[in-house]
Amino acid sequence: MNKKTVRDIRWRARRALVRVDFNAPQDADGRITDASRIAAALPTLEYLLAQGASRITLMSHWGRPRPGEETRYTLRPVAERLAALLQRPVQLIADLDRPLPDPSPAAAPVLPLENTRFHAGETQNDAALARRYSRFGDAFVND
Repeated sequence: MNKKTVRDIRWRARRALVRVDFNAPQDADGRITDASRIAAALPTLEYLLAQGASRITLMSHWGRPRPGEETRYTLRPVAERLAALLQRPVQLIADLDRPLPDPSPAAAPVLPLENTRFHAGETQNDAALARRYSRFGDAFVND
């Protein structure tokens, strides 16, 4: 398989689905204590924005949630920190099946998906879950 880098793709008006490592440590109150993993993704995200990507959807996992503990493992604090670092709105997407906001000509939306581990098929290479994820991007970037 001939792999391409993020710089090999023409991003203007294309949607990027980006796998990131936002497994950021949080304190007992859900505040991020070390944002270095979030900051590490900024060069890729800023590149995609500069190249005219119409939407950037981010996917990451955090922790090992069990039934009933999902709220502890939400990526909402990560989305909030990302918005501060990017200095632009970031909208966490909790429901994989709901319609997404339309891309704005002024600014591409940055949309982190809720913790991928909240979906049972995430650890099982579930083909149906992969199809649900695929609707978020024209090209996939493993950052």
